[in-house]
Amino acid sequence: MESLNNKTVGNSQKQEIPIYLTVCLVIAASSIVSLFNGIIRSFFILPIKLDTLFIYGIYLVIVLLSLKTILARSRPLPYIVISFLVLGYLITFLLNSYYDEYFINVGIDFLALSAPWLFAAYAVRDYKQFKKYLYISALIILLSYVANLFLFSNDLLGSHSYQQYYAYLLLPAALIFLDALYDKKRLSIFVFFILAFLFIISMGARGPVVCVVLYILLKIIANYKMKTKKTVYFSAFLALLGLVTYIFFYDILAKLLLIFVNYNLSTRIIAGLMEGNFFKDNARIQLIAYSVDLLKEKPLFGVGLGYDRILLADKMGSANILSEIVGWYPHNIFLEILLHFGLFFGSVAILFMIRVLYISIFKNANKYAVDTICIFMGVGFFPLLFSGSYITSPEFFALIGFCLFQYKNIKVANKVYDRQLSN
Repeated sequence: MESLNNKTVGNSQKQEIPIYLTVCLVIAASSIVSLFNGIIRSFFILPIKLDTLFIYGIYLVIVLLSLKTILARSRPLPYIVISFLVLGYLITFLLNSYYDEYFINVGIDFLALSAPWLFAAYAVRDYKQFKKYLYISALIILLSYVANLFLFSNDLLGSHSYQQYYAYLLLPAALIFLDALYDKKRLSIFVFFILAFLFIISMGARGPVVCVVLYILLKIIANYKMKTKKTVYFSAFLALLGLVTYIFFYDILAKLLLIFVNYNLSTRIIAGLMEGNFFKDNARIQLIAYSVDLLKEKPLFGVGLGYDRILLADKMGSANILSEIVGWYPHNIFLEILLHFGLFFGSVAILFMIRVLYISIFKNANKYAVDTICIFMGVGFFPLLFSGSYITSPEFFALIGFCLFQYKNIKVANKVYDRQLSN
């Protein structure tokens, strides 16, 4: 009988693996493709990028294997959230049908490449096991970057280059290694984190650095709420390390600056910190100012989901609005939601999102779920405070998927507890 139960548990865990792999693709897909292509192209020359097509074929198989379980575990709440966004998108599309090609592209990015990850993340059940797959993903991300830098002769850094894309690719690895340090104080994990973080700094992208800092602060607060001695002590150690860094801040920066110059790495971040202009970004400031102006013009219902890009491109003076439209958005998730849905509906959406995030992190007794959510806060929410757009961020939708499931469970548990008390 015991053997039969063990076999059943084993089969059940195997059924979960495609879901874990599907969600991990959110953060590791590009790195896996890059690593695989680098290895293959070092030995073979393949026509029409067959290596890339092969990997994406495997991705498709993984997603299809997990699809049945994902659909079976979907509940009304995720559908309600997505329906709200889809309705906003369709109304905006119909009212601005002149830009049909643009809205079709936005729809593909939103409906096909971003939103589905909400349902995939919602289907995750065993967060302890899932974290093991996240750790493997982090190792692959770091390995891919190192291999491309030193083995495949890919110029990822260039000469004092600003490579935000690669910095954000490395961000999940840095946060996952930090999370692993909380669980296991191993030198190897610490080295992996330091490597990932130094690579991020070397690419001159400020956003990922800020995300790491915000993640550490969130982790300290979340662990304090858990009130476990081990995590509190480690959080205190991080706080002490931060204090020492603050005291010797400019001495450390001077040493790093010298190293980066010697190795021809980007000194953008370090120079910005030393000069006191780390957070200055005139283009972002201008975009935020224009976004506020647009919101003042249409405060009731906003401009519609996705239409802000066209209006902001026009305000920024783009010669060809449709060809230069990609980067024109508010660069702040709260302002973007208000601009899309107006002050009333946008505020309701923001308050609901904050409530779900807060309860999922600070009212949650499942340590492994909290760990996972904190990681995805670092890669799917914090970057959206100053860069990127939520409608084209699969990491954001994965975060919301995790949180919606935890939120539902906590609400149900509270109702059961209240019923027991009343009885």
